[in-house]
Amino acid sequence: MKLPVYVKWIFKMFIAFVLFVHFRPAYCERHYLQYVYTVTSSGPVYSAVALCDDIQISHYCDKTRIWIRDTDLSADDWRSGPLEPHESRDWFLNLLYTLTNCTNSKCPELHTLQRRTGCEVMKSLSGEVESQTAYDEYGFDGVEFIYLNINTMQWMANSLSAEEIKMKWDMNTGRIEYLRSYLNQCMTWLSTYNSTKSPPKIDMFAIEAHHDRRKLNLTCMATSFYPKEIKIDITLNGIKLESLYSTGVRPNHDNTFQIRTTVEINREDKDGLECHVTHSNQTLRTKWDGNCKNCPESSITHVIVFVTLAIVPAALFIILCVSRKKKVKNCNLVNIALTGVFNKSSGSDEEHPGQLEGMQQLNGSLTNQNTDTN
Repeated sequence: MKLPVYVKWIFKMFIAFVLFVHFRPAYCERHYLQYVYTVTSSGPVYSAVALCDDIQISHYCDKTRIWIRDTDLSADDWRSGPLEPHESRDWFLNLLYTLTNCTNSKCPELHTLQRRTGCEVMKSLSGEVESQTAYDEYGFDGVEFIYLNINTMQWMANSLSAEEIKMKWDMNTGRIEYLRSYLNQCMTWLSTYNSTKSPPKIDMFAIEAHHDRRKLNLTCMATSFYPKEIKIDITLNGIKLESLYSTGVRPNHDNTFQIRTTVEINREDKDGLECHVTHSNQTLRTKWDGNCKNCPESSITHVIVFVTLAIVPAALFIILCVSRKKKVKNCNLVNIALTGVFNKSSGSDEEHPGQLEGMQQLNGSLTNQNTDTN
């Protein structure tokens, strides 16, 4: 019985999926060394930089016409590493003028020639080389133009206009042998090169979800790490949560990197949430402390504390003032009454109306205090 074509296709896809799940390579670190050249017909303008693991290690100074080192690689690294490709500034300009039919004094339109050459190595967490490759490719006016097939060491044209260049470069066996030696040296050096490593600093924080106050957006941020390769996950009781969004790896100002990943959780989930970060042969874990930055209960708590601290002293101050006022009033009444007593004891028959009034108010005040006490 002959199976339909779509059944065979589904079976093949299933086999491919099983092989991918069971035999996919382990997490690896990517390291590369590459030189990037750019030439434009306006001016003309020529620039060239060398990059190692996303860090610029040298550049070509168009004024002095020499390469200048930009980073503190060790003397051994510079000595054992491959030198800059020998193609000169004039070689790139001549190639640009050939492709555009322009001269060095006049070119009515803007054209751009780019080249990227170097090597790349994938290393396991134990430092073993898993795979390595090299490349040398050119682009013209933003389109892939021609590239070197590393296996056959032949140039491959991506457009009709590149065919003539391909035939010319294939005949230049001396340059092909130089590129073979240079790219092999690049891969050998990169396989043994150990870049300075910086472990990530990890922080977890949560904010209230805008669309649903019953949810929280929990973020794990890893920063200040180098090299660039990193893996970051948030788990709940050991189960990986699906990422809501991630910033991807971004550069810091000090040649290190940072990344953030965010998941959505229920507000009640306080325990069992962790961030797992794998970087340079080590896995780091950080637990979430359960705090939320902008949740309402946090704001209410702050308000209650503030109001309590403001009202209690004010209430105590008012009670103290009322108590003092009563004491002062009673003292004044006693003074008036005593003045009358002393006048009578001295033999004076005059009785001042204020003295009688003071005695009556004092009696009334004392009677009220006795009543309050009872």
